[in-house]
Amino acid sequence: MRWALLLLLVGCRQIFGIDDPRAMADAFVMQDAPIDHAPTDAAPPTQDGPPPDCTMQPPALSDAFDESQNAGATTLRIKGFRISTTGSKYIVTSAGDSFMVDFQYTWTDTSCAGNCIDQVEIGYVPGDRVGCAFDGQVPKGQSVSGNPNYMMTAPATLGWTSIRIAIGQGLTCGTAGTWFEGPPPANEIAGYVCVH
Repeated sequence: MRWALLLLLVGCRQIFGIDDPRAMADAFVMQDAPIDHAPTDAAPPTQDGPPPDCTMQPPALSDAFDESQNAGATTLRIKGFRISTTGSKYIVTSAGDSFMVDFQYTWTDTSCAGNCIDQVEIGYVPGDRVGCAFDGQVPKGQSVSGNPNYMMTAPATLGWTSIRIAIGQGLTCGTAGTWFEGPPPANEIAGYVCVH
């Protein structure tokens, strides 16, 4: 009878999971245990994540690049782009800060019956054109050169954003908006801004 009682007790221990280590661990969980709170002076998490890494510069850019439209009848050469405050093609700044850029351009345009109205568009990709560093006539058969100083405002986008320069051929530059021919390709990158 003792053996039967002993077997019955051993069987009950296994049935009820008393010998199961997982059951024992669960048995020691306190349901009313205090919640571990973070210190009240801890910085709140941000939705945007960590700040961008502005220490790693994008690839080196050439000092000059050429653009063309209208089967080569319209050409624009951009040379010597630099950001005045840094003396280079790169700047690290805050969103909304202003900075000056300067560069040289040379136009030729024989695509019109008379003088063409052309623009040197400047802006961000990703993003839109912010304005025009040149907006005027290019006499047919002559080249037009200039060295503008153009004030830009840093975009709101965090991290590196390219500054691009492109040909515009509207009747006027107008206000900031879309690029005349869509966002310029990578070979029309003049510089970079990193917003932190």
